[in-house]
Amino acid sequence: MKQKILTLFLALAASVGFIFAQSGESGYIHWQLSNGTLTISSNTGNPVAMNGYTVLDPAPWSTYNDKIKSIVVNKVTAIGDRAFWGSAVEQVTLSDDVESIYDACFGYCHDLKSITLPAKVWRIGNKAFSNCSSLEYVDIKRANKVLDCGEEAFLGTNTNLNIYVPYLSSSEAGDSLITEYLASDDWKPYADKIKPLSPGNCGINVKWEVKDGTLTISKVVSNQFPATIDDIMRGLGPWYYWKPTSLEILEGIGTIGQYAFQNCEKLESATLPKSLTEIKELPVGGIKPAHI
Repeated sequence: MKQKILTLFLALAASVGFIFAQSGESGYIHWQLSNGTLTISSNTGNPVAMNGYTVLDPAPWSTYNDKIKSIVVNKVTAIGDRAFWGSAVEQVTLSDDVESIYDACFGYCHDLKSITLPAKVWRIGNKAFSNCSSLEYVDIKRANKVLDCGEEAFLGTNTNLNIYVPYLSSSEAGDSLITEYLASDDWKPYADKIKPLSPGNCGINVKWEVKDGTLTISKVVSNQFPATIDDIMRGLGPWYYWKPTSLEILEGIGTIGQYAFQNCEKLESATLPKSLTEIKELPVGGIKPAHI
């Protein structure tokens, strides 16, 4: 009778997709897979590096690759070679301790659509995200230096892949970090995919957003004080990399900074607010005067 009850329970569990928890140790990390979520954490209490894995010596959780839908990594500084290769993961959460993502770590994770790389990450290994055919969104948070990027790191990803990097001035010359990415040999294969995250800020109490080719600039908080769009060094504003075709500045903006829209060569039209009282030197190099 007990055997029949157990058999019935197992059949019922399988029919509703119930997954028994699996867990173990690998080097200095503890792993647990429960109901589709694989959690990786230090077993020492301090941030540690994961082991690297190979085809002949795969990660112990790889047996359950088709069951892994979410990955959470805690107190880990380096994610080892082929750690999650070929899994069915859809969502990844990395703690702020992560510094390195090694070779082929997420290779062939066909269902992974997006990932955020914390501010300490300085290295992406060879083929780290290769053949992630659904990957469309990579958000890089490191703001003081260009990440090292291995060969073919994003080979075979979605054709609509966007790689978002901080738009911050990293030198007295006014070069933005994104400019350094575009000049880096590591990132040249992905130059057409690198851009600042939209929406973003472009002055005190001023935000910008590009959607369907239209650049919209507005105040963040409504008040009686006209807001100012920042001066743009070398005419390469954050929106430049989105190649907008039209510009709409909403009410509440009083000043357009120097060179704000210079080099936006695809701009064809602009709508300006009644609140605008000052346009500084040559801010709209790509807009025909008839459109203003």
